[in-house]
Order: sequence, then structure tokens, then C-alpha cells
Amino acid sequence: DDTIRFTRIHHKGEKLKYYLGLLRQRAFTAMPAVYHSMANRGVEFEYVSGTIQKLIYLPQKFLALAGFPVGELHDRQTLSQSLIDFKFLKTNELMRAHPDKDFVLIGDNGQYDIMAYQKIKNDPELGPRVKAILIHKIYEGENSSPLMEGQIPYFTSADMAAQLHLLGLTTAEELRQIARMVDSGVKSKMREVKLHTLPDPMRVLPSDIERLSDLSDSIADFEVRNLLRNISASIPMSALSCQDVIRY
Repeated sequence: DDTIRFTRIHHKGEKLKYYLGLLRQRAFTAMPAVYHSMANRGVEFEYVSGTIQKLIYLPQKFLALAGFPVGELHDRQTLSQSLIDFKFLKTNELMRAHPDKDFVLIGDNGQYDIMAYQKIKNDPELGPRVKAILIHKIYEGENSSPLMEGQIPYFTSADMAAQLHLLGLTTAEELRQIARMVDSGVKSKMREVKLHTLPDPMRVLPSDIERLSDLSDSIADFEVRNLLRNISASIPMSALSCQDVIRY
């Protein structure tokens, strides 16, 4: 939740809306394409959801309807288990069950994934097999946690795909198509389309702008560089930052 689809599950007062609208949740713009680009490189998927076992059919249906690559979906057995413990223990279990595999861990900054993944990264046996930790920086303020050293933020499917491209997990053509889809979503006049491309309450800090600029510069394709810059410039500035920061 809030990694591949927009739910705002960590926002106060949003949980009832989340559960009532679970089947109506849409994937973030171009996110299925990002995952299929990885699948084309031979990546296998394990989906870890904090949803309890009795409701696991709901995210199962979402993954199928949204068109994500096939992968095993792992649920939480009971609400009494904390999300941090569940995600850490399940990720730990999966990595030990596949000792010949390297992992890319993907989550969001809503207070749980960051800490659980950092515990994995700090493990002397498992840590070297974590090739990247990608965190969807969708929250700010009390609903969020700061990223830890080495964790890579992403804001849209486009800059996520660009990071994966640098890891050799998407081709230049796949990245170009994903960036075009996200750019189209950013420019859409339809509120729902734009919301699933640049979800509220996403905001950027000056340091994020600098990081996105460096990411754009690292991509060889001229069209993709310009698309990434246009997309980055469309993300609202955080109220926590200076308002007079010059944006490209």
C-alpha cells in the first residue's frame, strides 16, 4: 500500500475509506509497466502485504486486475503482530529461503518499511545481497519516517524506473515508455489520473530536487532526461522547505 497503489493508509481518518474502497484502488501511473520491465530482465517477485489473512483476497484481486507480474503474496496472520516485525521477519525468511538470489526491496516512507528494511540491510549475512532499497517518498510530517543512509527515494514510476535502469533492470526503451506515461499523467486534466501520478500529499524538499536533477543527468537518453526534469518540476514543494528555492 502506497508503494504500488495509492491508499493513504497511514493518514489519520483515512483507514475506513481505505478498507471500503480497497477494490477500487488503482495502481500508480505506469507502475505495472515498471514491474513488467523488471520481469523482462528475469526478476521474480514476492509481494509482502500488511493485510491480514482473512482479507488477503482483496490485494490478490488488485494485483490481478492491475496487471502486475505473477508473484507470491504474503499476508500478516494477525493484527496483533506489528507491521515492522511482520515485514522484517517475512523479508528475512524470504531471503534465507533463496540464498542464491539478490534482492531489491521496495516500500514507502510511511513509518514501517524504512525501519524493517534497514534491519535487513544491517544484517551481516543478508545485507550484502540487498542491491537497492527503493522507498516511495509519498508522506511528509508526522505520517512519515526519514530515509536512512543508502535508501533511495522515488516519487513517480518514472524516476523509480530510472533508478532501476541504472541497476540494469530496465532497458532504455522501457524507461522511455514509462517516462512518457508518467509525463502524460502529470499533464492530465483528469483529477484521478493526476492523483495517481503525483499523489497528494507528496512534496519535495530542496535536497530532493537536487537528487532528481542528478538522476536526470545520469540518463543518457535526451528525451528521457527532459521528461524526468519536466515531471520533477511538477511535484509540489514541501511547506517545510524554503519557498524561494529555484526549481528547474
